[in-house]
Amino acid sequence: MSNSKSVSRAIIVTGSSSGIGAALARQLAEPGTGLVIHARHNRDGCDEVAAECGERGAETAIVLGDIGDAQTSNDLVQTAEESFGRLDGIVANAGLPILKSFQESSREDLDYALGANLSGFFELATAALPHLRKSDCPRIVAIGSLNAHVFTPGFINFPISGASKGGLEAMVKGLALELAPEEIPVNCVVPGLIEKDQGTGDGLDPERAARMRAHLPMGRLGKPDEVAAAIVFLLSPAASYITGECLGVGGGVMM
Repeated sequence: MSNSKSVSRAIIVTGSSSGIGAALARQLAEPGTGLVIHARHNRDGCDEVAAECGERGAETAIVLGDIGDAQTSNDLVQTAEESFGRLDGIVANAGLPILKSFQESSREDLDYALGANLSGFFELATAALPHLRKSDCPRIVAIGSLNAHVFTPGFINFPISGASKGGLEAMVKGLALELAPEEIPVNCVVPGLIEKDQGTGDGLDPERAARMRAHLPMGRLGKPDEVAAAIVFLLSPAASYITGECLGVGGGVMM
């Protein structure tokens, strides 16, 4: 963990110990940037990503905690302010999918999905807003899901995850409308089927993933770096007039 208030921008990336979040942190890492790296409990992954980002010149801080717990959001924002003296962007990437059909799912599954994917974004955005208003380039980006858009036989169908992510996208659009007069863009990136890091347990099993490729116009799974690149753009000054959008990164799957 670094403690520096000399950075020119500071960004929180939740769920950044692996996958899309880790790829994003690495792409953002450069001198003058402060990054808050987060995971629920994967400290080793956070340490590895933080070290890589540090090698690229970024300042880093690490926060562990369940994003469904409001205290975690408060800790993330407080850490950004204490470590970097500012907050310019949040990326709500954390959240484990519920890879079950409706009839396989329990009320506990629903509560978990809503807490991690919907309440987590609400709490983080609420905690961050007073600090983002001080930034000259404030940005809010959430990560949606293909589950909320594509419903066709033989493809993925996880309605509990889909419902929570659909609610997230609605919240993004509503918040974007509210914050437009303040010129605080709020957007969502919707990944398609994306390769998972080895050792993570939140993706499709290899057999099911292979079957899904038949439904992908590009014929392959996406890479975390390809999704991260879209998020980097939305965090940049170049995206200042884009708000309330859901940008699909799905290899041709129409969303």
